Amino acid sequence: MEVSLRQVTRDNLRECIQLKPSAEQQGFVAPNVISLAQSKVEKDWYPLCIYAGDTMVGFAMYGIDADDRKMWISRLMIDENYQGRGYGQAALKRLIDLIEQHGFTEVFLSIEPENITARRLYEKVGFVSTEQVIGGEAVFRRSIGMCDRRLHLRNIEEADIALMDVWLHKPYILHWYDDPGAWMDEIKQRNGSFAFIHHFIVMDEGRPIGFCQYYDCYSAGEDWYSVQTPGQTYSVDYLIGEEAYLHKGYGKRIIQMLVDRIREETQAKEIVVQPEEENLPSCRALISCGFEYNQTAAYYQLIIG
Repeated sequence: MEVSLRQVTRDNLRECIQLKPSAEQQGFVAPNVISLAQSKVEKDWYPLCIYAGDTMVGFAMYGIDADDRKMWISRLMIDENYQGRGYGQAALKRLIDLIEQHGFTEVFLSIEPENITARRLYEKVGFVSTEQVIGGEAVFRRSIGMCDRRLHLRNIEEADIALMDVWLHKPYILHWYDDPGAWMDEIKQRNGSFAFIHHFIVMDEGRPIGFCQYYDCYSAGEDWYSVQTPGQTYSVDYLIGEEAYLHKGYGKRIIQMLVDRIREETQAKEIVVQPEEENLPSCRALISCGFEYNQTAAYYQLIIG
């Protein structure tokens, strides 16, 4: 039976309020009446009824969080009389399709750590843990749309040098990376003078699509920041070498992967980045990854320690 999402109206309001999850799940899900009240006070939240055919079987709510301005699924419940029929998974897929229409490339949700049933459901449709905990709940994230791809980073190899040279001489990259020779020298000396820089090729499954790196600012000693202690302040760079991947949210994905690497592999306290003010896509990508602009220092900063 086809699952659809419908607006909450005067005609179905009472039925929506009367929906309830199974007894063992009631401690994990807020009553629908609370969610409906929240949507009236916080205008960026959108409640929906879940239907199987013409039968209401559940409730969902999604919207933009006022604090981080990211898209979240804050509620998903299937009535106790209709559980175990695949309606939750089908409704999640409908929600993701709907959120993609809003132009978002990722969506978040959070669950109680003890709610194993919900975790299995979300992981089944592609949500992965961010390792964050907010309000005692574990946060999960899923990429959507064009960014719903299996990107990964691998260490740069000698065979990548020629491709890097091609990328660095493309006009749209030269606009921001105006000295390809210097970049190539750093990569070629990655096992010597520039061993403190961690260089990666960005892969879309088996296809190289870009380059990125992170490094300890103390070792780099650049003049746009002041760092007195090694191992605490890091910076990142990236480029998208294939035009087909521009303006589709991949920059944000690459930044997030670099942030994850730094969290996993270092004891960093902060990440700082100073893109040109005119490079709006990069500035926006940094902000969407949680960076904030430090007016005094004139760079973007993410506190992670």
